Amino acid sequence: MGGATAAAEGTGVRIERLTTAVSDDPGSVVQPAIADYLAEHPKTDAIICASSNACMAATAAAENAGHTIGDGLDIIGKEAIPFLKQFRAPILRMFEDVARAGDFVARAAINRIENPTAPPMQKLERPTRFT
Repeated sequence: MGGATAAAEGTGVRIERLTTAVSDDPGSVVQPAIADYLAEHPKTDAIICASSNACMAATAAAENAGHTIGDGLDIIGKEAIPFLKQFRAPILRMFEDVARAGDFVARAAINRIENPTAPPMQKLERPTRFT
């Protein structure tokens, strides 16, 4: 969230974090949380989702509220398996390379075992495919 907020500074974009649900919550939690948010903030012009599940729940909430995805309301979803385009073509999608992430986590775990006093390994992954 801090990175998104920092990137938005000075651009006129305001970013708010949904506090009543997170992307790891089931759709049955995310959908009503998004519906409530959209009811309170009907001029919302974009929703960023950190998981495909949250993206699909947000899409359902937005469509139920009368929004058209890609026309007045953009939804951006992160996906490890490219299927959101088949779900709703106008969803903007960011690819998550789970194999690369898993490789890094494995190397970080081994490094921690071999070097317990060393600072933890860190990596910032920048999206390479955004469609």
